[in-house]
Amino acid sequence: MFPQQRSGSLDGNVLHKLGLHAGCMREADGTPDALFFQQLILPIHHIDNDKVLTVPDNPRKGFYSNVSHWTNLYTVGDLGTFGGGYGQDFESTSPSELLKWDGTVVMDGVLGGSNGSFLSHFQTREGNESYHAGISKTFAKSRWLELKRSECTSPDSARPRS
Repeated sequence: MFPQQRSGSLDGNVLHKLGLHAGCMREADGTPDALFFQQLILPIHHIDNDKVLTVPDNPRKGFYSNVSHWTNLYTVGDLGTFGGGYGQDFESTSPSELLKWDGTVVMDGVLGGSNGSFLSHFQTREGNESYHAGISKTFAKSRWLELKRSECTSPDSARPRS
C-alpha cells in the first residue's frame, strides 16, 4: 500500500517531536483521534513549507498536498476533459477534500465493502440498505465521481489513482 520511500519504523523520539503525547491520542469523549494518526502517516499539509505547522527535521513527506496539486494539473492538462470548452468545468480540489474522498472509501470498507456498488451509498430511494448518510453528506455523487475520474498522485503517473 505504501511506496518503498515511505517505509520506516516507529521511533518514540520522532513521534514525540511530531507531537505525540497522551492528550492527543484521544478525543474529548475518549475515542481515538484518528485524524492525528492519519496525519502522521499521510500528512495533509505541505511538509516542506516552513511557514505552517513546522517541525524541525520533519522526516515525513507531504501526501495530500501533493495529490491535490497533481490532481488539479492532471485534470485540466493531461486528462483534458474538464475546463477545456467541453462544457464540464472542474472546481480545483484541496488536500482536505481528498482526505474526505479517501475517508469515504475507507468507510465503505468499514461497512463491509460494497463489491462494486459504492454509488449505492448515495441513493436515497426507499428500501436501499446501502445508503449511508455520512458518505452522502460528505459529497454530492457527481463530485465524488468527478474526483474519482481525475485523481492523480504524481507527475510520473498519467493514470488516475483509484
